[in-house]
Amino acid sequence: MPLFLTYPEGAALIAGGTGHVGEGSMRRLVEAGVPVVFTYNRGADRARALEAELRAAGHNVHAVQMALTDGASIDAAIARTEELGNGRMHTVISAGGPLMPFARIADVAEPA
Repeated sequence: MPLFLTYPEGAALIAGGTGHVGEGSMRRLVEAGVPVVFTYNRGADRARALEAELRAAGHNVHAVQMALTDGASIDAAIARTEELGNGRMHTVISAGGPLMPFARIADVAEPA
């Protein structure tokens, strides 16, 4: 039995829309008819390509540059989402994040 998702009026914001999780989430939302603003930090070429592809398919999607350390860019992304959703943002997905180095568990020192 297929799963059908419904959403209230408004738009969704996906922080980190050019990564695998963000892109997959974005594709499902736009296929459900949800207007989406997705953000990117350094991947402008990838973001513009995704935006162009999805718009050509008839979806209401917009790429916005945002840095998690820049409050003004976060405010701008939220404002664009609310504008797209006629004043309403019903969904926020955080699929991006700071790059963090991870050590192998074998390399982590035991606490003293």
